Amino acid sequence: MAVLQMQRISICALKHDRKAILEKLQSMGMIEMHQVAQDEAGFEKMDTQSAKSSFEKRVQITENALDVLNQYTPEKNPCSPVWKEMS
Repeated sequence: MAVLQMQRISICALKHDRKAILEKLQSMGMIEMHQVAQDEAGFEKMDTQSAKSSFEKRVQITENALDVLNQYTPEKNPCSPVWKEMS
């Protein structure tokens, strides 16, 4: 069997699928694992709690505004034709 120069591959997947993916690749005998990158530059865990709460507040304000608008505007029936009187 010919020995080929090793090439590096990167796999992007969900973290909870990591073990299954690695086991499948190893069982197929297509790759040899030397080192698994733990922390890549640019992929830090971010605190998104403040942005999440801001979005949730905006959603609540928007839903309240829609409730008020729906309360004071009549429901339109798109199926009923609008007839203009001809003079």
